[in-house]
Amino acid sequence: MVPPERRALVLLASLALAPLAPSQTSALIALPSSDPQATAARLLSDGYDVLPDLAPGGALQLIVTPEELATLTAAGFAPEVLARGRPYDDIQAEQPPTADGSTPSGYPTLAQIDAQLAVLAAVHPDLCVLVDLTAKYGLPPTFEGRHLHALRISDHAAVDEDEPTVLVVCTHHSRELVGPVIGLDAAQRLLTG
Repeated sequence: MVPPERRALVLLASLALAPLAPSQTSALIALPSSDPQATAARLLSDGYDVLPDLAPGGALQLIVTPEELATLTAAGFAPEVLARGRPYDDIQAEQPPTADGSTPSGYPTLAQIDAQLAVLAAVHPDLCVLVDLTAKYGLPPTFEGRHLHALRISDHAAVDEDEPTVLVVCTHHSRELVGPVIGLDAAQRLLTG
């Protein structure tokens, strides 16, 4: 019999997986192997998220989707689920509600982000301009009818100069709550540093 770590980790077309339920999430698993280094190399080359540290007992640690977990099991591995991710909606439901009901406490709401952008532009008018990117470039609003905003920060923010530029993009994925916090902090540091 061929050991599991030598089997190809290819999901055959004939292997049908049930559709994922919305509540299924990724999992942290321990994957025992007689040759962790070789198995890790193979899994990495197949696109698996192999963590650098081994689990207790020398097992590999991976973050896997439900499909990847099923594929590893079908390939003869014996994964042990150490922890399961949780849907964001479940985590958010446990947080104290905010005034608008959409953002966990401690993170700014969209209205607060827009207000902070406006304050930065008002407090530093020579260095900072608030730009409505949707209007400036004639783009359609978002699915929910919102405009995209940006701060232009420069020693002469109102003038389009031929000089090197850096683009810092924040909040381009929904539910990445720390993105706008990092962007606002970066703007504040640039304007006051």
